Amino acid sequence: LLRYLKKIFYNSVAELRLKILEFYVAGRFVFSKILSLYNIIDIFMEEYILTVSMTAESLYRVFEDAVRMTCAGYYTPDQIDAWVERADLQHWESLLESGLHFIAARHILSDEIVGFISVDSNGYLHDLFVDPLHQCRGVGSLLLYTAEKFVVECKSIMLDAEVSLPARRFFEKRGFHVLCTQEVDVLGIRLDNFVMQKSLVLQGNAENYDELLRLWEVAVRHTHRFLNEGDILFYKSEIMNHYFPILSLYIIYNRLGNAIAFMGLSDEKIEMLFVHPDELHKGYGSILIDYAVREKNIYRVDVNEQNREALAFYLHKGFRIVGRGEEDDFGKPYPVLYLSAER
Repeated sequence: LLRYLKKIFYNSVAELRLKILEFYVAGRFVFSKILSLYNIIDIFMEEYILTVSMTAESLYRVFEDAVRMTCAGYYTPDQIDAWVERADLQHWESLLESGLHFIAARHILSDEIVGFISVDSNGYLHDLFVDPLHQCRGVGSLLLYTAEKFVVECKSIMLDAEVSLPARRFFEKRGFHVLCTQEVDVLGIRLDNFVMQKSLVLQGNAENYDELLRLWEVAVRHTHRFLNEGDILFYKSEIMNHYFPILSLYIIYNRLGNAIAFMGLSDEKIEMLFVHPDELHKGYGSILIDYAVREKNIYRVDVNEQNREALAFYLHKGFRIVGRGEEDDFGKPYPVLYLSAER
């Protein structure tokens, strides 16, 4: 009886709640945009902490409120009821015991779970829901970014998701694109959603040159300490004016939209690969190497002999030394090792 009354209640006030939510979200959205102009949007995130400790009850509550409130204008009451009924408490208990990696956001003041995401090691994003009263505060973006880091650590280069109608815009703004629209069966009722995908490696262009050059210099000064100041300035000019324009550039960004790693490819080899010093040993270099090998069929790279850490990295990734040169491509006295990977 209680379940039946709850269903009637939700259906009868769905339109009113939707209007209230629209005003609330719009206000939050405008406010967050204003804050972002002054680089203080992260004040919202001080209210939340990430956790891997959660209950099925807390997930179900966030899920039901998110579906019933944010989807009311996109799906019929019968579709929403079927969706909620299928994903009951037992469903969430089962998922928590599965191999999915769950991350939740806990509101510090209320000590309640207000959002969560689940993803597997292959990059399939199973769930992402945020309590409507905590939307447009960066919670969803933080959860998604944390899941992306997990996928990177699992050596995957793609994220796949099945996304509801109202969530499409959120995912598109964060780098996903629609592969197709599909119709799914939920307890005998048909629902439309989107199959979406995001590459964790994005292709760069001339608009990225300045940012990538800054990243290059920070990385080089950290890893290429055998270079003198004159060499760094010389290479910096060459890379900006002669290398970037002819290479295919591939970039990994962080949650704030800053480039943290990039790679430059010619038709035959990896010409450059650099990771910001603060982001080393987090798997970003491996992601780029795997992308070059698997997606672009590139199996060659040159590395400065004095850059022992980079050499160890490439050897660990399956490359082997096939040659050596006393000078680099510019005739400077820095020995270069020629590496190749198995095809």
